[in-house]
Amino acid sequence: MFINDNFINDLVWNTTKPKSFTEQLRQASVGPRHPNDHFKRQKGENLIIQKDGELPTHGGKADRGKMKRKLINSKNPKVKNAAERTLRQHFKTPITFDMFETELQAYLKESNFTPEYCCYTTCFDPTGPEPPIMFNRQKHTAFNNRRTPFNLGGLGGLPMGLTAMKAVANQCPPGGRVVVVYGTHIGIDERGSLGAVDLHDKKTDVYFHVQSCEAVVKMYKRLVNFGVEKAMESCQEEMYDLGFYKLYEVLKHHVHNLNYTSEEPYVHLPYIMYNEQRKRLLRIVEKAVDGKAMMVGFVRILTPPSNDDYVIIKNVDIVKPRTMRDVKQKVVNNDKEKQENNTARRDSKSKLGKAKLQGDDDELNLKVVYKDQLDEEDWLIDRTPQFRSRCIRVAREKLAKEESERAMRDSINNLKDRERAKRLETLHAKAKQIRTDDDWNIDRSKGDPVALQKMRGLAMYFRWSRMVRRLLNVVRLKEVDNDWNLNPETRADARIKFGKLFMVMRWKSLMHKFLDVHNRRERKELLRYY
Repeated sequence: MFINDNFINDLVWNTTKPKSFTEQLRQASVGPRHPNDHFKRQKGENLIIQKDGELPTHGGKADRGKMKRKLINSKNPKVKNAAERTLRQHFKTPITFDMFETELQAYLKESNFTPEYCCYTTCFDPTGPEPPIMFNRQKHTAFNNRRTPFNLGGLGGLPMGLTAMKAVANQCPPGGRVVVVYGTHIGIDERGSLGAVDLHDKKTDVYFHVQSCEAVVKMYKRLVNFGVEKAMESCQEEMYDLGFYKLYEVLKHHVHNLNYTSEEPYVHLPYIMYNEQRKRLLRIVEKAVDGKAMMVGFVRILTPPSNDDYVIIKNVDIVKPRTMRDVKQKVVNNDKEKQENNTARRDSKSKLGKAKLQGDDDELNLKVVYKDQLDEEDWLIDRTPQFRSRCIRVAREKLAKEESERAMRDSINNLKDRERAKRLETLHAKAKQIRTDDDWNIDRSKGDPVALQKMRGLAMYFRWSRMVRRLLNVVRLKEVDNDWNLNPETRADARIKFGKLFMVMRWKSLMHKFLDVHNRRERKELLRYY
């Protein structure tokens, strides 16, 4: 067969088709060429190809010949449906959306983000699911009695801009704080396919199968089908579809890499949009927010109505107030001659460009200047490990509690089964004892031992058995007498028995002869008739 691994690798590298087309060719061509391959499904594992050699999968030029088929070793083999199997295959450490929402509310309250003094802001795709509830709306309201957060997200969750964030920050009370929750989403339908989601309206009992994150997926498909140069030719003008053009500017740099990934492109799309969203939000928040703030970023995974939605926590950061941000740094003084008076030091200020001179270190020849652009560690405090470990710990405690409750129920059921089995065993023993007493005619109310009563019954049994045998023998003799036409006087005479036997045999032979003659006559009459 001329299709081999090298041929497929060259085809994958030179083609512009997405992964789905080339992967179908690879899977179709691999099966017959390996007769020793066998498919095996084990507990806790999905479909696994076991064989001696390595099987390269779809990859780029740098990965050619190195990548292997992905093996799925789930720690929790009990999955409800195909959607949960896909979730555990492609996403690591997901937690349920309800648990994330509950823990986010508790964490914000523990971090002194009181709802009455906070301004809540979200940055999500407006065509996607609702954002998480960040405080208990039955007990609290945000500043200015606001019950819903400000939404600064456009298509794909990209933020609107600096002006919108400043407008929100200006509505924060003096000494108040800002909470920014942002993220992207992707859907999994009931068949386990990424990029689609099943919706169910409980009031009307209507089911929908729709595209998840439709704007992002639509732009990706246009880039794949028409190419980067011609993707926007048939679209509306930019002023009428500005958000779509922004998605084009983001995804056009990643479409080539998405076509050559070891996983489905829909797995990487939400992460690409999240990274772009976070990069823009950090620049906006750093310039627009002066007080203390918290930024929470995550990727939400939509599942069918029968499952819970899941969340992958990406970032949790606390924004320092502007007065506490590290805006200064020490730089080496590159002046050739050391200035001794203040006039010469002020003249050297022009050589620093936009940096403002604050002082110098004569021993190390260093200067302290303002930073033109802050790094993340200068104005952000990373709280991602703490919050993520908190959520994972709660999830494990919940799972352990469910396992303990299940074990308790099982132990109770086992105890009930054992008690039921013991009761049944006791009833069977009593029934057997009653049958035994009835068979042996044992009276336990008497003072005689049971063994003695059994021995008496056994003796009576043997006695009655001899009498029964005698009666049977008498009956048998009577039957023999009737058969041979004998009586007690002639029973002992063997000649009489032999004579009767001879007469029986003679009459039997006579009857056979008579029947043969009769049959011959009937045959002759039949022949004459026909």
